[in-house]
Amino acid sequence: MSPRALWHWLWRASFLRRLALAVALVHVAVLAVALLDVGWRGLQTQAVLQRDAALQEARQLASAVRHPLLSRDIAALAEQIEPVQEQTGVRYVMVLDTVGRVLAHNERALVGQYLVDNFSQGQLGRSDVTQPWLAQDLPSLQDIWAPVRHGRQMVGWVRVGLDPGRSGLDPWTVLRGGVWYGLLAVAAGLLLAVGIAGNLGR
Repeated sequence: MSPRALWHWLWRASFLRRLALAVALVHVAVLAVALLDVGWRGLQTQAVLQRDAALQEARQLASAVRHPLLSRDIAALAEQIEPVQEQTGVRYVMVLDTVGRVLAHNERALVGQYLVDNFSQGQLGRSDVTQPWLAQDLPSLQDIWAPVRHGRQMVGWVRVGLDPGRSGLDPWTVLRGGVWYGLLAVAAGLLLAVGIAGNLGR
């Protein structure tokens, strides 16, 4: 059947088909708008929740490594970062002293080295901060720094890098399940349209 013949069959052949097609198109349009809105809101909400959870976890880790950091207990520092490095979406987790020396890292070969890049040196210079902050917020990386303080003294840093795309629940996965409910709604609308058109035709 050619496109012209199909269009004639759907739209011009009868009032019943015309009404059914119109109702189906309206249902599909409304469903598409609703799913896009829910998906966008879900992504925004997930991003905020992930960021807040990551900041809280960095704060807790900074508190946990305070005493091992003061005593330079490398084994205890490595033990403290193990639960974090095993979580989904964690790209790196490290403990630094005040000059940027790596005291613990999920890649053991980096322990003992120094962060000498300009960005890291700039963050290390923020000795007046008291709360974790998001130093970089990119589609592929959330770079979180948390100060480790002993009273008023700055004794080191916790740095955690997350891949936002690999952590948490993907809202689009939930939406794909909702598409089936949307198709059921379209089918119900079509049956209603067929019934109304049949009554009007008679």
